[in-house]
Amino acid sequence: MTESSEYAYLSTIGRVTGKWHTIEIWYVAHGGVMYLMAGDPATSDWVRNILANPQVLWRLGGTRDLTTDGAVPAEARP
Repeated sequence: MTESSEYAYLSTIGRVTGKWHTIEIWYVAHGGVMYLMAGDPATSDWVRNILANPQVLWRLGGTRDLTTDGAVPAEARP
């Protein structure tokens, strides 16, 4: 992953519906880590979905990556 500031597509599994939801989201890649922005982590559905189920699908350009490491650090949790 190169250092950049772009947008990507993030798919999470809905904590209520159990269905996949995809959003376009801004991110910054720095030091091999992707940082995502949530207006309010306590009410952002994608954050709450990841807290309920860490399986996520990333799409950056033409590349897709399925991971279960969608963990949100304790200090970033609402």
